[in-house]
Amino acid sequence: MDHLAALLGRRLDRVTDGPEGLLLHFDGLPPLRPEAVDHRLVLSPATPAPSATSIPGHPLAAFLGERVTGVRPVRRRSTGREVGGELRFPSGAVRLLAATDGLRCEAEPFATAPDLVTAAGPGLDEHGFFVREGSLRRVQPGYAPVVAAARERVAAAFGPERLHSAYLYGSIPRGAAVPGVSDLDLLIALHGEPTPADRQRADALEAELDAAFPQLNGAGVLLFGAAGLLSERERYDLGWFLACLCTPLLGPDLAEHLPRYRPTSLLARETNGDLALALPGWRERLAGADGAGLAALGRGASRRLVRTGLTLVMDRWGGWTSDLEASAAVIGHYYPGRADQFALAARTARTPAATDRAEMAVLIEDLAPWLAAEYESVHGRKAPRPRPAPVREATPADLPLLQDVERAAGRPFRDLDMAAIADDEPFTLTELGRYQRAGLAWVAVDPDDPDGRPVAYLVAEPADGALHIEQVSVHPDHARRGIGRVLIEHAAARATALGLPALTLTTFAEVPWNAPYYRRCGFRVLDEAALGPDLRRIRAAERAHGLDRWPRVTMRRALESPGGAHRERS
Repeated sequence: MDHLAALLGRRLDRVTDGPEGLLLHFDGLPPLRPEAVDHRLVLSPATPAPSATSIPGHPLAAFLGERVTGVRPVRRRSTGREVGGELRFPSGAVRLLAATDGLRCEAEPFATAPDLVTAAGPGLDEHGFFVREGSLRRVQPGYAPVVAAARERVAAAFGPERLHSAYLYGSIPRGAAVPGVSDLDLLIALHGEPTPADRQRADALEAELDAAFPQLNGAGVLLFGAAGLLSERERYDLGWFLACLCTPLLGPDLAEHLPRYRPTSLLARETNGDLALALPGWRERLAGADGAGLAALGRGASRRLVRTGLTLVMDRWGGWTSDLEASAAVIGHYYPGRADQFALAARTARTPAATDRAEMAVLIEDLAPWLAAEYESVHGRKAPRPRPAPVREATPADLPLLQDVERAAGRPFRDLDMAAIADDEPFTLTELGRYQRAGLAWVAVDPDDPDGRPVAYLVAEPADGALHIEQVSVHPDHARRGIGRVLIEHAAARATALGLPALTLTTFAEVPWNAPYYRRCGFRVLDEAALGPDLRRIRAAERAHGLDRWPRVTMRRALESPGGAHRERS
């Protein structure tokens, strides 16, 4: 399609006819003569004769003064052979087709045989869905050892208790890496939300891989909980990123649980509709950055500007590319007044060591605010993400409120015909006080509540050499926000600080927000024969209380030492 690609973003000024045949006049280009050559459409520069006249009735004449917003090849479905091209304008589309009797031009609705189909744009399949852009088969030979080492070291660093799956993204899986320029980009999905210990391991992994391979210009590891990647709030942001831009490296592919994606305005809004939030930080960094700091800012900010510019226009363009220069060119067709700035951003992102402070000031102070405003005007603002609930130690004044949280958390059991559990009395104030005085009671508070009232709590006690979670409850009004996970990770950090190797708990096996949820948090079921005396005592008390009317299990999650190694395998 190179013969039509130059028309993208050009305004159609005239359509003329004369001795030399039909000519198309686009702004900034010489007149072009469309011809059928070997049953293929070809556009050739031509010099119009003085006698050339406009053709008001030509199908293209309806689009005079409009710019070309899309260019697609037209092929025969039966043979795959290209026979012409389709030009899209804001108000419609025209096909230019090579035929045995010469050139044929027709506007929508197209009346040609159904054997003729318009191909999808770059990066999309024939139905207009994103095609996963990377593949392990595309990795260049010089980077094969890098990928092999990444696979081995990720598995060793996180282990099966924490690691759900790992992915590559960026230039290496696209086969476009440049030695000494490209970095290694990894996304790691974990059982449960990332902890400080996970981040510590990821930082060590980045340093190890960067030091081991001179062809790398750094390594970066993104950490997410697998459940969060699949959550509804991330469906059109991180979910799309994983399903379309990440290449599976280890573990089951989460993309199998995500939808297929098209380049829509909704996708644009949820991926980059929050650019304005980055601007204060960029300005602050620019004010004090030099050397490596300026280069890092140039690379990160410029990449985001180009990516945001592309998602701004991708629904109009109908395609996708991760190539920075190609992205800048596409954006420039739709916003010619900003073309030079996007080209500058692409160059800066590609060669960050040469970042110029004055040029970065132009990008941050001029291009970025314009882009944020234009983006919000076209696609809207990204849906806000809930703020994390702060966790603190429980106080004596909290204890009656924890009873209220527990009563509310029990209500959903009634919908499962477990009324006895729904009506079960919470811990007494004396029992809660015992956990609170031991420093093993924590509450999560509503970040929007100025009084900091608890909306969830967790209490625990040592048992069989581990930290046993006796109760974790979240008020239903604050459910499905990750608060339970935050409390569990807080307990895990406390257990690690106390030198305890694991968390344990008992729970209902078939209640969706019990055992299945804890499995996603990294817990595994323990056989009854593996229970120590404390856990056997706890289970006996539960049976005496009548809890075994429904299947219950004991679960354990192995923790890690502060240095990052697993203390034990469960």
